[in-house]
Parts: sequence; C-alpha cells; structure tokens
Amino acid sequence: MRNPWDPEYELSLVEARKLIESQFQDLVGCNMRLLGKGYDNTVFDVDNRYVFRFPRRDIAVKLLETEAKVLPQFRGRIQLPYPEPLFFGKAEGSYPYPFLGYKKVYGELPQDLDDHQRIQAAEPLAYFLKTIHAFSVETARELGVPNDFIRRTDTSFRKPKLEEMTKKLSQLGQKVIFEKVKAYLETVTPFVEGKKETFNHGDLHIRNILVDNDGVLSGIIDWGDMHIGHPAVDLSIVFAYLPLEGRESFYRIYGELDVESIKLARFKAVYTGVSLLLYGLDIEDPSVVKAARESIYYSLLEQP
Repeated sequence: MRNPWDPEYELSLVEARKLIESQFQDLVGCNMRLLGKGYDNTVFDVDNRYVFRFPRRDIAVKLLETEAKVLPQFRGRIQLPYPEPLFFGKAEGSYPYPFLGYKKVYGELPQDLDDHQRIQAAEPLAYFLKTIHAFSVETARELGVPNDFIRRTDTSFRKPKLEEMTKKLSQLGQKVIFEKVKAYLETVTPFVEGKKETFNHGDLHIRNILVDNDGVLSGIIDWGDMHIGHPAVDLSIVFAYLPLEGRESFYRIYGELDVESIKLARFKAVYTGVSLLLYGLDIEDPSVVKAARESIYYSLLEQP
C-alpha cells in the first residue's frame, strides 16, 4: 500500500535547474540546493534568495495555482514573513506540472525549543491567524480557494484513520506514545461539527513554521493546502506548539475558543502529529521524529 507522501513524480536537482534556467534567464548559473521533500512538493533553495516548489503529485497542482492568486492578497496585511510568489513556471519537457518560485522566508524548522521560546510565539501566531481568518470567504472563493473537500475536521471520518495510524506506532516500537494516543482516542466521541467557515492556511504544523537562531517565530511557509473550512484546522497549531501559558496569551488576542473548536483543534493536532511521526520514522529523519513526538505531547496537555 502506498504511503500518502509517496511521489507521483520525483524531480532531481539537475532537472529542477534545467527547468528554472530555461524559463528564467536571470537565474542562469544560480546556486541551488535541495531544501526538502514534503507530501506534495519538492523544494529547492535558489541563491539563498528564492525558494522554488515543484509538485510531486497531481493533487498539488491546483493548490499551487490557487496559491499564486491568493498569496499576493496578503501583502501588507500580515506581519509574519511568508513566501510571496515571484516566478511562475510552466510544465516543460518530461516534467508535467507548473511550479512556483517565492521570495525566501529565512529561518529553521523549530527544534529543541523550551517553553519560554514557544510562549513567545503565542502573540504573533494569534495576530497572524486572526488576520487570515478574517479574510473574506467570498473573495477567497472567487480566487479559486476550495472548500475542505478532504474532511479535515470530520471526526467520524478521521477517527478510524487515526486509530489505524496509531496501531502502526505500536508496530514500530513507539510504545509510550502509542499508549498516550490510544488513551486520548478513547475520549474522542465523533460529533457533527458546526458550520463555521473561514479562509485557512490549511497545513499549519511544526514543519511549516520557521524560527530564527533564538527560537523566535520568523515565518509561515507552505500554503498549498489553503481552503475554506472550520478554523480548528489552523487552530491546531495552538495545541501542537504552545504550552498552557502560551495558549492563554494566544486567546487574549485571537479570542477565546468555544468547546467545539477546542475539541476539533486538539484532534487535528494529534492527527497531524501522528502522521508526521510515521513520516519521520519512514524516512528515518530523527529531527522530524523528535519534533512530531513533542507536538503530540503538547497536543495532549489539558487545562487544569
């Protein structure tokens, strides 16, 4: 059985360079290096100034095209750096997909952060989410932003999938975290969610936020899963990243969450954490494994 992160098209550094230099003459002879491979895209750094994302799967193409229309709308609206599209590439030769080049957002994936560093992210995250969740849903639809067609917050649909993923953790020797997630799942009762709709980043987790050398939040990347749906999808980062004190700081700016949003956001945080942990184990990346474990532990913290 295929993993959800298995590519339909794998692009090499040599192939990516050929595409970039063929279509953007100013970048001929550029310095390039592989930044990473996500579920949907292969990502390259270009001259330490730009980041190019190349779809690895058919499903990523429409998302990338929408991103190219929507992200410029946030120029001047949000304070955290984000990848502004600058280069719009086309399918060429054997590579079947369009691709995008962005202004680079500087920073590193969060690792080995203490609670104080995480709490510092609460206010900028709150302002960021308050702003993008206020973006007009009507305008987003006009620009091609889809509804949540993959049912991210449908617990009746997602709980069985999380249960299956959790079993894999046990099989892979992750006994302690398996027991914690299993105990949490016993408390999850699927319910019909309300009809809240906001514009969402859609994939706001520990692999898509960047921090500087001091662990301070420095940017939000990978907007390819933007959609219209329940804000709990984005609010999951509150549970996956922030300790309890940080959550209080977040709520003072963003506003208090209702019970439904808290339940759904926590569920989404655990779901994403388990998925990332399985991914990290599969690709044998200890940094992803460690960060995913931490996100699960934070997600399971409850207010006293």
